Amino acid sequence: LALDDVQAALEAAGKAIELAPEDPRPLGLASRALTLLGRHEEAVTMGYRAVIAEPRNPLWHDRIAWALLVADRQLADAEQAARTAVGLDPNEAHYYFTHGVTLDALGHTDQARQALIISLRMEPENPVAQHRLAVLNGETVAEPERKKRGWKLFGR
Repeated sequence: LALDDVQAALEAAGKAIELAPEDPRPLGLASRALTLLGRHEEAVTMGYRAVIAEPRNPLWHDRIAWALLVADRQLADAEQAARTAVGLDPNEAHYYFTHGVTLDALGHTDQARQALIISLRMEPENPVAQHRLAVLNGETVAEPERKKRGWKLFGR
């Protein structure tokens, strides 16, 4: 994934799952790769499998939150997963950021703002969180959503 070779990362994660089915890390990595490939249902499933394998790890709950957000479905479940990650590790700025994004997706702007403020207190130089908060505060406009990979309108 770090080398931006998503398909190879998915294949490597698949091999790792075969070799160590009890290890949740390959499941989480497979979930991330599947999200990047636009295979959202599979990404959510892999994320949940990682949580089942290691339910006290906030990283896997965060992974589910992002998989559901990107799939644009079950946003309440995404928010619950993000809230669980924060509860499991309240000292990690990224989990508050994820929670803020999920709250914003649900239309809970004030709560989203609070979560992003907490994230920025912990990690003040995070430009992505700064931008999200500025958008929520009306200080800047949201960037237009990028086209989905592989989408061609009428084959053009």
